[in-house]
Amino acid sequence: MQKLLLKRVIRDLKRHAARYLALGFMILLSMYLVISVVGAAQVIINGTHRLAEDNHVEDGYFELFVPLDDAQYQTLTEAGATIEECFYQDYDVDDQTQLRIFKNRKKIDLVNIDEGTSSEENNQIVLEKRFAEENGFEVGDRIIIADVTLTVSGIGSSPDYESVLQTPGDVGVDSDEFGIAFVNDETYEQLFATNQAVTSETYQYSYLLGDELTDKELKSILKDFELNADDVDDEYFREYYDRMCGTAKELKEYKDGIEEYTKGVEDAQEGADELAEGVSEFSKNKSEIEESTDGELSDLTAFVKAENNPRIYAAASDLSVNYSSGVVIGVIIIVLFTFVISVFVVHQIDSESQVIGAMYSLGVKRRELIVHYIMLPTIVTFAAGLIGTLIGYSKWGITTQMADTYAYYSVPDLEPSLSAGLLIYGVIMPPIVALIVNVLVIQKRLKRTALSLLKNEQKQGRIASIQLGDMKFLKKFCIRQILRESRSYVAVMFGMFISLLLAMMGVNCLMLCLHLCENSVTDTKYSYMYTLKYPQEEVPQNAQEAYGVSLSKECFGYHFDVTILGVNDDFSYFDVEVGEGTNQIAISDAMATKYGVDVGDELVLDDDGNDRKYAFTVTDIFEYSSGFFAVMNIDDARELFEAQEDDYNILFSDEELDIESGRIYSVATKDDVEKSALVFLNLMSGMIYVMCIVAVIIFVLVMYLMMKVMIDRSSYSIALVKIFGFRKREIRKLYLNGNFLIIAIGALICIPVSKKVMDLIYPYFVSNVAIGANYSFYWWMYPLIYVFVIGCYFLTNVLLMRRLAKVEPNEVLKNRD
Repeated sequence: MQKLLLKRVIRDLKRHAARYLALGFMILLSMYLVISVVGAAQVIINGTHRLAEDNHVEDGYFELFVPLDDAQYQTLTEAGATIEECFYQDYDVDDQTQLRIFKNRKKIDLVNIDEGTSSEENNQIVLEKRFAEENGFEVGDRIIIADVTLTVSGIGSSPDYESVLQTPGDVGVDSDEFGIAFVNDETYEQLFATNQAVTSETYQYSYLLGDELTDKELKSILKDFELNADDVDDEYFREYYDRMCGTAKELKEYKDGIEEYTKGVEDAQEGADELAEGVSEFSKNKSEIEESTDGELSDLTAFVKAENNPRIYAAASDLSVNYSSGVVIGVIIIVLFTFVISVFVVHQIDSESQVIGAMYSLGVKRRELIVHYIMLPTIVTFAAGLIGTLIGYSKWGITTQMADTYAYYSVPDLEPSLSAGLLIYGVIMPPIVALIVNVLVIQKRLKRTALSLLKNEQKQGRIASIQLGDMKFLKKFCIRQILRESRSYVAVMFGMFISLLLAMMGVNCLMLCLHLCENSVTDTKYSYMYTLKYPQEEVPQNAQEAYGVSLSKECFGYHFDVTILGVNDDFSYFDVEVGEGTNQIAISDAMATKYGVDVGDELVLDDDGNDRKYAFTVTDIFEYSSGFFAVMNIDDARELFEAQEDDYNILFSDEELDIESGRIYSVATKDDVEKSALVFLNLMSGMIYVMCIVAVIIFVLVMYLMMKVMIDRSSYSIALVKIFGFRKREIRKLYLNGNFLIIAIGALICIPVSKKVMDLIYPYFVSNVAIGANYSFYWWMYPLIYVFVIGCYFLTNVLLMRRLAKVEPNEVLKNRD
């Protein structure tokens, strides 16, 4: 009997080849999508963490006004910290390209060389791989920096610059215009001596903590270090320091002058008022100068832990979101094809009711029938899952998905590795699900008696038995058909919703990038923004000054820099109303969207460098989508952050300013902002295409499979109406026009619902990016998606008409008692 049943399995596969091919392709496509997305995320996350540890990635870094002296260095070492100097300067390579030059690392953040060798010899340079790729540099090429010709000895990456951001607060990476490079000590000094850097030298140190030392303890030690300003030769620093803090000589001369004045007027009663006023003024200035010298100009200018550094583990952080979204998609797909399989099984058991009844009569046991009916779905799902998994691990799967990461982040080349969890998911899970679903459904259907199965008795459901009253035959027939096939229609609606959910993920990504590109142009009204390390005393002409302080705030587990910007009332580069008071701020709409803040809400920001928190009340929200800015009155900002009168450190201008490079920390231009926005669109385009294409294919397949089941189930009645002389167009109205009504109404419901659901979960998908989440649709996109769904229905309808034509009138004889 088993041989006979096996032959029936082969015949069933041939007879329903289209059905099983469609089901298998849907499973194959789903497994490919999940395996490639989740697998690529696993490779990047595990690989970058492993290599970063091998290359001694830093625990954090700090920046100083003045380099450490030998005694301070020894103090840190004795406390248990490993410190390495990471000084750097930025140089122009051409009119639009800059390189940040470091000395070769020896202990911390070691460079991983992908091609060539390290730059041990003079006039050699190792280029960061993304910069080299975007600008066409290869090992052996020559590059001119500050009139010095260097040979590219190697190309690689550094674990502290996975995301090659010029400043931690930048919106995105643009490797076409900025990169990092490494040279030996002699070549670094040679470049430094040219005095052609576009920024002043930054005194940055990377650190590794000992077993007992903490970040907080290290920062406390650094804060205790006195500022040895006399040891600094930088003329811009000396000028700035003297202006901000004064000198002991000036203080002594001022005091001597007051004392002389006091003695000269001791005997003059008429000078008593002037004396009191002079002494009071002296005391005030003495107090201010001493306070400024003691604390306001700290040597520690920045202290950033690795966990708060957006450059470190950036690729893993980004792909962790892909991993989570891939797992969610996988669960949704499992539910979908489980439901589809259950519909298939129910239909097959019902259609072969008489055959099953005959087998029962011949003595075939229920267990043997269960094995027979679960065999084919289990084999098909196993084969489809296996092929989908193999393709997922091929160059068209994980490797392709990793290409987007390589095109944006500076990470070493990583080899895909097999994951036991993914293999179980892709190969074992589909047949197990099919097996469980089939056993549960078949056991229930096979509990009927042999006589009931032979007569093909069908239980009349409550929905199908609803009385429709008086109406035209055609309308009543279509409604009855819809009620009869309600289970299949539920599967179609569910498939439509899941497909639209995947499509909305891709379209939301597209809209996010488009809005960012569009708004970055309109919102950025300045042409140049200079962040100054040593501001000059007078504000340059054609520039507007601001006082900026970098704070931070956590969102979804990520810390983002927030720039508090103190501006004058006539500031013209943000359309904002600035309130009065040290706790009043206006924030950019990108920041408001990211943190879910509205006017009148309280916003608490962290000062990680000083272990302080600041609470503000939001008074206004202004349009700026390319960064997190909070604006307040400049005098209030100076008072709040204990700066001196007329102090500033940022300049905005419509034109390039003539400022000495030694004073500049960084320069941001409007072109930089626009190009950073375009980078997101280019990076995410692959995901957008994949999500939308997969969504369309799954929707068409589910709709075709479910509607084909409906036609197969109605083959007897279709054959009957053909005998009665109904024409092809009339049959289509009876059995397919009702489908259009369901799809049309379902699309009206599913499109806005899927958009709403995706809007709720999408902020998590972009939780690691310092931008607002504006993915609103243009009004015409909703009708466009609706028309596209209806178009997919008509495409499926053409295929279904071919199936209707194949139903022969002799089908009636097959079901005769």
